[in-house]
Amino acid sequence: MRTNEVQTVRSFLCRIPRLHPFTWCVVVMVLALLVLIVVPGEEQLPGPWREMTDAQRELCDQLYPTTGLALFGDEEVKALYTHGWPWPCVARGTFDPSIRSWTLSSAWPPKPPSELPNWLQSDNWPCQVDVSIINWRLLLLDVGVALLLLIATTTAVEWWIRRRGGLLKFRLADLIVGLTICGIVLGYIGYHVRLSRIEDRVGRHFGVSRDGGHNSFSWSNTYLGPEWLTRLVGHKSLPALFYHHDFVLVRWDYSWADDVEQLTKLKFVKVLRVSETSPRSAIEQLKTLPRLRELQLGSFSTQDLRAGEAQWAAAGDAVFRPQDLSLLGQLELETLWLRGDGILVEDVEQLLTAAPTLEELTLTDMTATNEEVKTLRERFPEVTINSYWESDEPYRGTLLETSPHTDAEVEQAQRERAERASE
Repeated sequence: MRTNEVQTVRSFLCRIPRLHPFTWCVVVMVLALLVLIVVPGEEQLPGPWREMTDAQRELCDQLYPTTGLALFGDEEVKALYTHGWPWPCVARGTFDPSIRSWTLSSAWPPKPPSELPNWLQSDNWPCQVDVSIINWRLLLLDVGVALLLLIATTTAVEWWIRRRGGLLKFRLADLIVGLTICGIVLGYIGYHVRLSRIEDRVGRHFGVSRDGGHNSFSWSNTYLGPEWLTRLVGHKSLPALFYHHDFVLVRWDYSWADDVEQLTKLKFVKVLRVSETSPRSAIEQLKTLPRLRELQLGSFSTQDLRAGEAQWAAAGDAVFRPQDLSLLGQLELETLWLRGDGILVEDVEQLLTAAPTLEELTLTDMTATNEEVKTLRERFPEVTINSYWESDEPYRGTLLETSPHTDAEVEQAQRERAERASE
């Protein structure tokens, strides 16, 4: 059995020099494309705000902290690059002793970004390596994927030529396969073209409303196409067709029903931020956003809630109150941001009970004592609960991690809520 396997391998190796010349051209072309995709690195900026894949972030975390720049002796990291596809497996850093941390932290990057493709910039190739980390498991996987693609392409082309008896001999099946592949590619491109046009129409809708003073609307885009395409093109901004809205900031007004209807047309919205108060019906309609994972709601302060009650009562609706937070359990949220002194501990308890998918909750200026927050964290250990309180000292806007509220203040807030509910 082992002898037969050795003979099979020898037979395969003997056939390699006898490949058709066109097959060799395909091998060289595929190999060149794989080199352009895999070898040149992507420059990464330090900090958690940088959008990276999990593998890139893991490598960068090992090289230096994501909270700032790392000093290695008297030398400063000038640039950091990650290499590898489909999984980044190498993180490479270069030093520049002339650059100090204060200059980098105040004006990063130290050089303007180039418009040239990555594979035309010498810094992106692993020629200079001052510090590096290699994930050998991912490196072997990347090499395996590259070899698999190369062998599969070579085998398919050579099989096709030998089966047809020549390079320029075609059959009806070849035409069908070619048209099918072209149809899939054109359909994929057409899908993104339609989404881009829909996003433009949504932007125009909010633009007309904003010009009339009714609401505000802004967004940010993210790349949702294949990663190998950006590496092959050499610049993430070039395949603009695959950039779509993933973050939306909106302020509701009397036209909120039309606004929600327009938002449902944005298929890739993951983060929604709402400024000021919201009508309850609008929040209930957010379940029509299937990809929504992070929600940042407007102020729940006592003053803003009173103004919102009058505003939305005039519009024939009710304001979304802290007592209604349990309605967010209908959404598959992973991250939630809430702020305002109108939020009590019982509101948060109802929310966490009704939202099993929630992973992180950030609360600012809620009315609760330190002991209540501690008890809340102990009761829901599966959720990361961050709590902050805004202070006027040493300057307004300072966030404290300890509550300034006393038990008496919390009881007073509960009594005031009960009185308003009985009115």
